[in-house]
Parts: sequence; C-alpha cells; structure tokens
Amino acid sequence: MRPILFLFSLVLTLTGCVAGHSHEKALRFDEAGFMRLWDVYEHCRVSADPVLMWLDAERLSRAAVATHDFPPSLPAPFNQFVSRPPLRLAADPKALAAHCALRGAQVASEDGRQDLATDLFLLVIKRHQESEYTYYVDQARAGLLQAGNRLHAASRLLPVSFAP
Repeated sequence: MRPILFLFSLVLTLTGCVAGHSHEKALRFDEAGFMRLWDVYEHCRVSADPVLMWLDAERLSRAAVATHDFPPSLPAPFNQFVSRPPLRLAADPKALAAHCALRGAQVASEDGRQDLATDLFLLVIKRHQESEYTYYVDQARAGLLQAGNRLHAASRLLPVSFAP
C-alpha cells in the first residue's frame, strides 16, 4: 500500500510542477498580448477616424472574448460548481473596447455621421450588459439621445424644395 501512495504522490507532485511551469509561460504570453492590446487602445485614443476606431474596438472585443473564455476541463454537470478565475490584467479589454467604441461614436457624431455614431452606440449597449459596464451603457444611451437630437435639429435646417 505504501508504494502505491508514494507513486501517487510523486505523480501528483510532478503534475503540479508541470502545470506551474505552463502557467508561467501563459502569464508571459498574457503580458505580451496585453501590451499589443494596449497599443490598439492607444491607437483608438489618438485616432480621428471613427471607422478605424470601430475596427480597434472590434479587435479589443475579440480579445476580451478570448481573455474571458473559460473552458473548464470538467464534465459539463460539474461546471456549475467551478467559478470563473479572476481577470488578472492591468485593464479589462472589454472596458477598453467599450471606451474605444464610445469615443468613435462621439467623433462620428461630431463629424455629422449620425448613422455610424448610432451603430457604435448600439454596439456598446448590446455587448456590455454586465453590471460592471453600466457606466459605458449609460454613456451610450446618452449619446444616442444626443445624436437623435442633432439629427432632428439638422433635418429642421434643411431647405424644403417644392416641385411646380
């Protein structure tokens, strides 16, 4: 019985060491990946083109999905008993995506591109339903109202032509 216990504890110890080493490699990859995401976010912050901002927001959103992806290795009935690990990045990629999309919508709205602004505001509302993103959703709703008011005001200023 002792040799079996010794063999079992040896296997368990070696498995833990291998898992710890792969975790360190994953952590280094996450740091490099995060720096690439931060570069995308910085590009969005300084850009003046709302279409490029939209593309940056899409890249950040895809990264957020990959970062938050949690594939447990347990059978499906046990997944309910396993909590999602906390996000261990300096900033939440999903929040960066929301901010980027909001900024793009505001720039589009200021440029008179109300259709693009509306699409970006709706994108934020649709993709950020969790409670931690309430600020971004509230900003998007306020932006939609403001964009709608601008569109209404602009339509009143357009000359009306009458056909003879």
